[in-house]
Amino acid sequence: MDFKFLQNLLSLAEVFSEKYPSSSDMNLFAQWLGEQAAQAAPRAMAMPEMSPTESVESVIFKYLIYLNRYARGYLKKALGKTELTSVDEFVFLVNLLNRGSATKMELIERARLDKPMGMEVWRRLYALGFVTQEDHETDKRSKKISLSPAGRAAVFGSLEAMNQVVQLVTGNLNESEKHQLLELLKKLEDFHLPIHQSARSSSWDEILDRSSIN
Repeated sequence: MDFKFLQNLLSLAEVFSEKYPSSSDMNLFAQWLGEQAAQAAPRAMAMPEMSPTESVESVIFKYLIYLNRYARGYLKKALGKTELTSVDEFVFLVNLLNRGSATKMELIERARLDKPMGMEVWRRLYALGFVTQEDHETDKRSKKISLSPAGRAAVFGSLEAMNQVVQLVTGNLNESEKHQLLELLKKLEDFHLPIHQSARSSSWDEILDRSSIN
């Protein structure tokens, strides 16, 4: 008898008991086990059709662009019920809520925006009274940005809409697929962030050299 198998089976039985504390139905347990196995097992997925001019990399890029557009479209409609007008405004406010005060450039970097777009977001939030600014304690060239009471209310007033959007964007992925996608996206984030951070002072050729893709 494989005792490791029995230990795994007992562990699964404990999870099942937590989910269905009053059930001793073996048929239900067998069905639940099948669902767990289906979620954990890697599935062969059909590759999308590609034209002769497309590559795997170009199709990945295309789908990332599409997903960004879908998400922004959903966000525009969802935030229409709130005082915010863009996801970038929400990202700025959440950063201040989670981390306290920051400079304008720190907020722009955290949102992965370029400076002109980031400054436009800041100006809209300041005009709405969602953020305040005061002199920085150590850097006289910078202002310290903080969340105002109105900004805090705007964040919490937008949370339900944002949660609905993130659920919609992840679509029909099961839990296992979500974790796989998250790992891949984190790997790409770790690759691109240092390139992004140095891009302002780099030429295109320098960016390509630094990326080591040539």
